[in-house]
Amino acid sequence: MGLIFKRQIVIDGLNSGKVIEKIIEKACLERNIYNIKEIPKNLIISSVNLDDGTVYLFSSILRPKDTRRNYSNKIKYIYDAPIAKAVRASCSFPRSFFTM
Repeated sequence: MGLIFKRQIVIDGLNSGKVIEKIIEKACLERNIYNIKEIPKNLIISSVNLDDGTVYLFSSILRPKDTRRNYSNKIKYIYDAPIAKAVRASCSFPRSFFTM
C-alpha cells in the first residue's frame, strides 16, 4: 500500500505489516473474535520461517492424531494466537525483498 506523498512513495505500512494487522484486528473485533481458537469453523493459517524452514500452522482445530501425515519435524502447530498476528505472519516477506 504505497502512498504518493510529495512525489515520494511511502511504503512504511506495507514494509512493517502494521497496516494489514490493524485491518484484520478491526474486522475481528467487530465480530467479537480475537483469538484463532475462538473461530467456530476449521481454519489453518500457514507461515514459514525462511531462516530454518520451520512451518508454523496457526490452527483453530487440533492437530490430527494420524502420525503418518507428519511429513516433517519442522512443523509447529499454534492453537493460541491472535488472528491478526497469524495473518500478519502469513503475509510477511523476507527482509531481502526490497533492495533499496
